Amino acid sequence: MPKYVEVVNALVQWALACLIWVVAFPAKLLLKRDRNLVAVIGRNMTAFADNTKHFYSTLSSDGHTTRHVVLVTREPQLVQALRELGGRAERYPHWAAISSLLRCGTLIVDAPEWGSQGVAALTRGARIVQLWHGAPLKHIELDVYRRRKETLPGWIRLPLDWQKSAVGRYPIYDDVVVTSRHFADTVFRGAFSARNFPAMGYPRNDALLNDPWDEEVKSFCKINVDMNTHSAICAARETDRTVCLFMPTFRGVGDDTLKEVIDLARLSDFAADHRMLVVFKLHPYVESNYDLSGYPALTACSPGTDIYPLLPLCDILITDYSSVFFDFLLLDRPIVFLPYDLETYLSSDRSMYFDYDAMTPGPHCRDMDELETVLRQIQEGIDEHAEARLRMRQLAHDHCDGGSSLRISRYLGLS
Repeated sequence: MPKYVEVVNALVQWALACLIWVVAFPAKLLLKRDRNLVAVIGRNMTAFADNTKHFYSTLSSDGHTTRHVVLVTREPQLVQALRELGGRAERYPHWAAISSLLRCGTLIVDAPEWGSQGVAALTRGARIVQLWHGAPLKHIELDVYRRRKETLPGWIRLPLDWQKSAVGRYPIYDDVVVTSRHFADTVFRGAFSARNFPAMGYPRNDALLNDPWDEEVKSFCKINVDMNTHSAICAARETDRTVCLFMPTFRGVGDDTLKEVIDLARLSDFAADHRMLVVFKLHPYVESNYDLSGYPALTACSPGTDIYPLLPLCDILITDYSSVFFDFLLLDRPIVFLPYDLETYLSSDRSMYFDYDAMTPGPHCRDMDELETVLRQIQEGIDEHAEARLRMRQLAHDHCDGGSSLRISRYLGLS
């Protein structure tokens, strides 16, 4: 995105936030916070995925909370889908959604930009709970912001802080939920300002350890799942094919260098010869660069959908720097790392909290030859990294029971 566009967007967000602060202040004098009302906002106020989705799904199921839980979103189709299942949802910026934000006692979020579009002003005084969306490998939040400010002229740093404060960016949270005390102490206490860092686990991981496909369960969890990909995976499993999920990280600099390493035709032929299905889950910015229609052993999962209900159906994860591998550890299945551009990534894109080799319990591949060799070994039953995965799982997860949503709910006094 060009720099001038970023500046214009920042000014627009600041102006909108200031306007809503003026409107919200007198409204707050008339409305009191209702401790029995819980508002949930997903990424960009559009997505129904990740931790907010799975937390909302659990609390909206019968008997899991005594509170009223409402999803606030800008997507009318999502509102309709949730209401049809008996859930409560309101479309922003309609008055019902604004009223819910003005009155909610607790706000649940999982992304950094939740406070934009005036939400920070409307929810001032509520308990703000940040579920976040990934265990830390790459630098996040305040650590990224501080690094960015160091590159800016001194005169712009204070106005930038004011703008971030007005739009609710980098606030002091009441709670930032983490997966382990180790990550809380080594990363999150520096990357976020918060009063508490409870190690409760991520709600999205409940989908890995429970069964979201139980037909007898009324499940919000199935919404926004790529059902075509689900059908392809189920068909592969019925014929005893190995399902490999390939989730490369988006390069923030906009480079799509993966095609220089992965030959789709060769990968498809290899997968077909070895009775595999490779599922690509790509970032929306690069998904259009990959046409998999001509490769029968490859399939693409829609980038905007929720992958977590599909993870338990996958036998192998292939990734590079995505924190999804921390979650996949809960399944205790092979993980293959493809850090083909590690040096470039570290120097021009994102710094990391830990030594990459020490934190990635699986074979490392740099090209197609090494990737094929590793996948062939895994199919032959060779798994030299089981103990390393166990050690990393113990470091990354204090809880491995599929009960994170209910644990967080009890911690917050919602159940």
